[in-house]
Amino acid sequence: FLCQKILDQLSEVIGHMENEIESLEDCFFKDENRYKKIEEATK
Repeated sequence: FLCQKILDQLSEVIGHMENEIESLEDCFFKDENRYKKIEEATK
């Protein structure tokens, strides 16, 4: 069994990872929108 301290540390790390992933997703979506605009501009 994992002690509570380790579980708390794990959930904290996972929380940080989720935040990182969310901010990365935001960047990707902004880039996607930028690329779509470029494609439309070149039509």
